[in-house]
Amino acid sequence: MTELSPHLYLYYQNLVDANNTAYTYTQQGKFAEAIPYIENALKYVYLQKPSFLTDEKDELEVLRLFRYTCSFAGYIYGNAGNEKLSLLCYQKAWYLRFQIKTSFDKKSIVKLYQFRSYNKEKTYAVDNLQNYQLSLADPQIQNDIVDSPVFAWMDYCLDKNQKYNKHIPMLRKSLEGIRITSFCTDTTRRKAVKNTLMWAHYADSHKGFCVEYEIDKSMFKIEDPSKLQVARMHKVDYRSTTNKPLDFSDKKQTLSVQEGFFCKSRDWIYEHEVRMVLYSPPKIEDYPTIPLHKK
Repeated sequence: MTELSPHLYLYYQNLVDANNTAYTYTQQGKFAEAIPYIENALKYVYLQKPSFLTDEKDELEVLRLFRYTCSFAGYIYGNAGNEKLSLLCYQKAWYLRFQIKTSFDKKSIVKLYQFRSYNKEKTYAVDNLQNYQLSLADPQIQNDIVDSPVFAWMDYCLDKNQKYNKHIPMLRKSLEGIRITSFCTDTTRRKAVKNTLMWAHYADSHKGFCVEYEIDKSMFKIEDPSKLQVARMHKVDYRSTTNKPLDFSDKKQTLSVQEGFFCKSRDWIYEHEVRMVLYSPPKIEDYPTIPLHKK
C-alpha cells in the first residue's frame, strides 16, 4: 500500500486490514472465521475503474488489490465449502486480470491474417466471412500441447503446492470460459501471405485460403462487467528455455495474463501470432462468435 497516494492509502486501509485478518485465520485453517473479513474487503472492490482514480500508478496498485481480494475470496469460500461464491469470486478475479493494455493501444487499425481450410461438412470458416464474424475456440484443443501455459501451470503446480485444496475445482472451473482466435501479421522481412509454413499447416496444405482483416480499435479491448465478459488482443511472446522461461518448479511462481495466455514456445515463432482471448463465464459455447464491422 505504500505506493498509493496518501488519501487512497487511508481509503483502502480498511480493505488491507480486512484481507490481513482473513489471512491470519486461513493460516490456521479457520476459513469460516475468515469469511466476515473477506466479505468486508469485497465491499471495496470495483469491476470498473473508480472515477476517483486519476493517477496511473494508483490505478495499477488498486487494480492489483482488487484482483488479489477476489482471488483470495475464491480461495476462502472454496475451502469453507461454498462452491458458488468461490466460483463467482474467481471469475471476478480473472475479469480483473484481463484489464491489461494491448499491443495496439497506439493504433486505430491493424491488418491481420487468418489461414483457413475449406471443408464442405464444416463450413464455419466460410460462415465467418458471410456473416462478418470471428469464431473462437478452446485453447486446449490447439496444436500446441501447452496452449495456453496457464493450464499446464495448474496441472503441475496447484495440487502439489496447496496445503488446503478444496478450492481448486472452482479455480479450474473458473477458466472454462476462455476462448481464443489467432491471427498472424506481416513482418519487416516477409508478408504473411507469403509464409509457406502457414499455408501448409493451417490452409490444408496450400489448398485452403487466407483472409486479410482490417481490425479497428473497437476490437482491441472488449468488456462487459455485468456479464464478466472481457477480451484482449495481444501479440504472442515467444520464449526459449534460456530466455525468460516459465519455471513451474518454483512454488512461488505466479503467472500474469500475458504469460498465461499470450506466451508460446519459440518453436512457433514462424507464426508471428496475434491472439484475441475472450473470457466469458459462466456458460460459453464451444465456438462462440464475435461480430465484425462490415466496413
